[in-house]
Amino acid sequence: MLLFDAKPGQRKTASKTKSLDGFLEHHILGIVSYFTDIIESPLAQLKAIAHPLPERKRSILALGELVRLARDNVNRALPQVSFLTLSEFLHSL
Repeated sequence: MLLFDAKPGQRKTASKTKSLDGFLEHHILGIVSYFTDIIESPLAQLKAIAHPLPERKRSILALGELVRLARDNVNRALPQVSFLTLSEFLHSL
């Protein structure tokens, strides 16, 4: 399925930014939830899989990049991101 149909030489009507914004608007909570599961895996007692520390660090960096890319769309996920940040901070003490 194509997001838009443009002939060669014709300008595309949808920009990459609009496509990314639309995608993030619908999927931001699921993406943040995925990163949360990886980052908190050793802290949760019911988790069967503890992700290695390098993978957890990459997920923290990726979450930061997601916040940068998502701009206004991240507002829906701010409570989840804030909780994760606070949780990690408290467990590092």
